[in-house]
Amino acid sequence: MPEFGLTEVLHSVGNKLYVFSQNGLNIVENKEIIKNISKESFKKFQIKNNKAFINTVKRENNFYEIDHSLTADKLNFYKAVTHQNSIWISTNFGLFKMSLSGDFQQYIGVNTMQFDFYNNKLIETDPYGGVRIYNNPLKFKYTYFDRDDSVNVPRDIVDMITINNRLYLLGILDGLYVYENNQFRSLFSDNKFFENRIRVGTKGKGNTMYIANDFNQVYHIDLTNSDPKILQKIDEKYIRGYGITFIEYINNQLFIGTNQGVNVLDGTKRFFFNKEQGLKNTNISSVAIIDDDLYMATDTGIYVLNTRYFYSKKTDYKILLTSIMVNGKKIKSYRNDFFPLTSIELPYNENSISIDFLLLGAKFPKKVDYQYRIKPTEEWKNIEKVNIFLSYLNYGEYPIEIKIYDYDSGYEQILPLLQVKINPPFYITWWFISLFLVIVIGAVYVFYQNRLKKLRQKQEIKNKQYEYEKKVMELKLQSVRSQLNTHFVFNVLSSFQYFIIAQKVDEALYYLDRFASLIRSTLNLSMVDRVSLTDEINYIRSYFELENMRLDGRVQLEINVENNVLEEKITIPPLLLQPFIENCLIHAFPSSIKEPTIWINIYFEQNDLIMEVEDNGVGNRNNSKEKHESKGLKIVKERMKMIQDYLEEHISINITEKGTKVRLRLKDIIKSADK
Repeated sequence: MPEFGLTEVLHSVGNKLYVFSQNGLNIVENKEIIKNISKESFKKFQIKNNKAFINTVKRENNFYEIDHSLTADKLNFYKAVTHQNSIWISTNFGLFKMSLSGDFQQYIGVNTMQFDFYNNKLIETDPYGGVRIYNNPLKFKYTYFDRDDSVNVPRDIVDMITINNRLYLLGILDGLYVYENNQFRSLFSDNKFFENRIRVGTKGKGNTMYIANDFNQVYHIDLTNSDPKILQKIDEKYIRGYGITFIEYINNQLFIGTNQGVNVLDGTKRFFFNKEQGLKNTNISSVAIIDDDLYMATDTGIYVLNTRYFYSKKTDYKILLTSIMVNGKKIKSYRNDFFPLTSIELPYNENSISIDFLLLGAKFPKKVDYQYRIKPTEEWKNIEKVNIFLSYLNYGEYPIEIKIYDYDSGYEQILPLLQVKINPPFYITWWFISLFLVIVIGAVYVFYQNRLKKLRQKQEIKNKQYEYEKKVMELKLQSVRSQLNTHFVFNVLSSFQYFIIAQKVDEALYYLDRFASLIRSTLNLSMVDRVSLTDEINYIRSYFELENMRLDGRVQLEINVENNVLEEKITIPPLLLQPFIENCLIHAFPSSIKEPTIWINIYFEQNDLIMEVEDNGVGNRNNSKEKHESKGLKIVKERMKMIQDYLEEHISINITEKGTKVRLRLKDIIKSADK
């Protein structure tokens, strides 16, 4: 390929490649440049045709304004689309329509990063939120849909894909939107598709689509109906690298670009292409397909990848043992630096073994993954280096095997490594067992002869054991607190991240200050065993305010404390109610719940303090909700086991169609308050 330098957009029509780079548009055929349209030409065409838009395309008219004073060298290309034998390219200078031969045909003075055509209508999105549909682009006649009017109006769109005569818009904040019957619909707000952080997408086979999220997960969804159906989820552990930059479906193979290279998934076969095979730059901004070639644009030029390279190739591998250490002592090899050993027999007390091996036959050794198992009945375990360490093996036989997966050839093979036999210890023999029984009988006799002395020693042992168990319980409590703090901080940061991405600066600054204050309170509370009821209630109010911002503040909180409950004098374990408030805010209030409210009621029953958390949320009306005990409930049960003799009636959850009610009973609180 010719040298293009920084390339922003690639587009293909037939066997022609359109390269939008730092020197303008280059039309390439058979890997030769046949025409160049400079950035200056784009600027001249803009100046010639922009007068009709300068006074109209303004922010007050819901447009993302164009800086018409920018010089040609500041031109940036965003996206290219083919429509009716013309190429449309969006830029920060506006939207240009060009012939396939590179001649300018039309200019529309709008600044948009995402656009497409649907039923011959131009659809373009506003970065601030909102969509325009042009029935007649030539006359600049359009219908505007404002995001402020409805959550169904798309915003922050990263791509548009037409499938089964429906237009799907992929949002980085709100997931999938669909446009049909002249209206938009948010599948995330309608609870039809739960994934809302979509990064890239591509059309699959038939009426299917592949989408990738911010967490390196890929979904294969069926769009035969307007509501998606998940066919497959590809977990992040099957994808090398992070930050998916592109995803393409070519000849029944899925190509996924990351910061480390290109992953290729073909059924159960997996391949990986990176700098070892020549891809020196993985900062891929755009891709295009011509025949079997995948063209990838980077900030240093274009790489071409022939997709026919990725098919399973049978390879003969060999494994050589290079080092064997038993209990930290190296066994000398018989021949140079490798072992011709196939088996080894060891006594019971020489049962910690380290094995180094060398793989022969791999073209790219860094693209080989290794797993091992010590018995056919065992699960395969991953190893990052060509070393296996087995510590304190029980007596028995271990036919150790290595499973090799080569991401270059897509070939998997299982090879034997070493047969290890550990002899049983002497104390399993019959004579040792007989001797042991004689000693035990003698010990029992001596025990009864010295009963008083032994009882005293036994009591001392119990006291030490009690102290040990007490320390263990304290450590468990510290562990539970750590889980609570970590879980809480993750949720608040996720909510705070929303304001930053959504560019809500004032809200972000306000909640940043509230968040810092709450973190200090959380750390202070987690360092003490008990806090006053007043401190717990104040903490819950602060926590609720931060978490409620995810729901645009639509949830109400009411705290009712009976008059005979002395908040300042009564102490309870800290952070006890927080998991239940969190569950309410996350799970109880979908958009269908009107006037969502959480009630906290605190009162006495005899000497016991009762704390109730009640909501008017979805309750058991959501039949698709998973039936399992929540993590928050498990944490509270574990803590209550540590602070009192836990019984099932001391914590209860009642779920009805009207909502959920959690009831906690803290025993003998009046007595502890009197003290």
